[in-house]
Amino acid sequence: MTPALTAADRSNRRFAAFCLLVTLALLFCRIPYRGIRHDAILYLAQALARLNPAWAASDFYFAFGSQDRYSLFSLPRAWLLQWASTPLVDIATLLLSWCASVWALASLASALSPRVRWLGVMTVVAAAHFYGAGRIFGFLEPFITARTLAEPLALVALALLVNGRPVRAALALVGSLLFHPLIGLPVAVVMFVLQTLRDRRWAWAALLLLPMAGLALAGVAPFAGLLRHYDEDWWHAVLQANAVVLINQWSVRDIVAALSNVAVLALSVRGRQDELARAGRAALLSAALLCAVSYVGADLLRNVLIAQLQLWRILWVVGVLALLNLPFLLAREWARGPVGRLAAVAVFTAFFVVDCYLPSAWAIVLWAILVLGASARGTALKPSVVLLASIATILVGLATTGLQVFNVVGQLNLDAQGMAIARTSSIPFVLPILMLPLALAMILGWERGGIARAGAALAASVLLVVGVATWDQRTAWDRHVEAAQPGSHPFAKLIPPGAEVYWHEDVLATWLLLQRAQFISLNQVSGLLFNRDTAYVGLARLPYLLALKPNTQSCTTLSRLGADTHQLSMCQLSREAFLGMCKAEPTHPDFLVAGVDFGTGVVARWRFDPDDGSAPVDYVLYDCARIR
Repeated sequence: MTPALTAADRSNRRFAAFCLLVTLALLFCRIPYRGIRHDAILYLAQALARLNPAWAASDFYFAFGSQDRYSLFSLPRAWLLQWASTPLVDIATLLLSWCASVWALASLASALSPRVRWLGVMTVVAAAHFYGAGRIFGFLEPFITARTLAEPLALVALALLVNGRPVRAALALVGSLLFHPLIGLPVAVVMFVLQTLRDRRWAWAALLLLPMAGLALAGVAPFAGLLRHYDEDWWHAVLQANAVVLINQWSVRDIVAALSNVAVLALSVRGRQDELARAGRAALLSAALLCAVSYVGADLLRNVLIAQLQLWRILWVVGVLALLNLPFLLAREWARGPVGRLAAVAVFTAFFVVDCYLPSAWAIVLWAILVLGASARGTALKPSVVLLASIATILVGLATTGLQVFNVVGQLNLDAQGMAIARTSSIPFVLPILMLPLALAMILGWERGGIARAGAALAASVLLVVGVATWDQRTAWDRHVEAAQPGSHPFAKLIPPGAEVYWHEDVLATWLLLQRAQFISLNQVSGLLFNRDTAYVGLARLPYLLALKPNTQSCTTLSRLGADTHQLSMCQLSREAFLGMCKAEPTHPDFLVAGVDFGTGVVARWRFDPDDGSAPVDYVLYDCARIR
């Protein structure tokens, strides 16, 4: 017979339900759905290639073997796409991933007090999710890749291990590794280090690496890469297209962001003995080890397997744990008195200044370190000094927020980093320096009870409704492409199977609407480090693509700021460069597609008329045989 719940139990459950409501509201507001973009294009194409291998056979990204051979992700996705539309499959997968991630985060932080635990979960949700170089890599991404399932499974595995369920943790970890080895591997190392910290006899498990050496000697992929080094030509291709995977190519801002996460996590776990703190220490030790191996093995020795493993991806785990522990650190500092409260304000401000990816972020980080040192030493400051310093820090935070708003406005609708929002109404929700205090205010209102609790519940509900109502931010073109039956576009009937097409700035249209090979795109060269032959083909074709992309981001910004016709003339598609692709050597595309009519070599025209009130676009199909 199940024992009756006590009043305290019922109160805790209601509080957890309220915090879950706030968390979901933040998720929908903070991470709008933008459809298939960034790496999601590659992962959808891999599933489509399984359903119809013929068109992919002539595309150089697939012809020599893509990263898909190391992941099971495209198998279930291809099966699902036979029974449901792409948007339905993707949205359902994304929501399932979010549910698993929220559960894992709350379970990981179960040792903390309920308020701090849920504030940690909300901090993970509300913050930017970038790590590594150039804000290209991220977690909790708003599109579907193998990472979408591998990340929550990895977090679930770590949470289960932290809570004393090693067998279930191992099963979840295996699932993560099967979907995306580069995501699951760092968590596997953290789990191994955590178990070794608990019981030194686990160190013997490192002997399991020996069979990998045997597989390398036997020439079994990918382990054979452990005995290989990039030759000069292949290495040149990696530096041209994939330099972000090398630590020595990271900018100062990238390094400051990584070290900020390390510092926050290290300070948060100091002096604690709970399981979350032990997991944090295991992550820090793992990060030091894996980043060192990555730097030496990939950057210095050019080892193929180590470069491909991208061991610095451990930073995504460090980032999650740093965010999850940040409210604990702030609460601990706040309780130390006036200087501690100043330190809490400085750390909060500095952390999210770094989050904004501003060049001067290091300065506020130094200020936060200085104040933290004063707090740790118990330094006494005059109340007036503390007040002035706090006001100055807050003003810096607000000024930074203004700069971030300007930066976000400049990136509206840009897809280069895959995280861009499409609507100006979403801007406040991507500013953690605003949203996290709001979340804290709602929690405090709930804890006060009475009218304050009702107001907090109403505010959270309204926020969730706003988030759900504005969540789907796909453009009319996105919706058209995603809803289309593969290969059903009118141009597809005019393009022979096996032909190569260059659809200007839209590889997804080539792969999905036409079901044909794309001649060149930035997506196709995103993984040159995994295949030598792909690297050679991609690098030979890349100059023709780059010739078509002068000042792409600058042009978008100029257009948004109302630049005149003369200023925007530099942004127009170059006739010479575009039609010149038909004369590329040693190979060239068979057909071109663009939203510009140059009047020569035209085979067909097709009008896309969006339903959002924007102007229609006339797409033109060019036959290179008529241009050459």
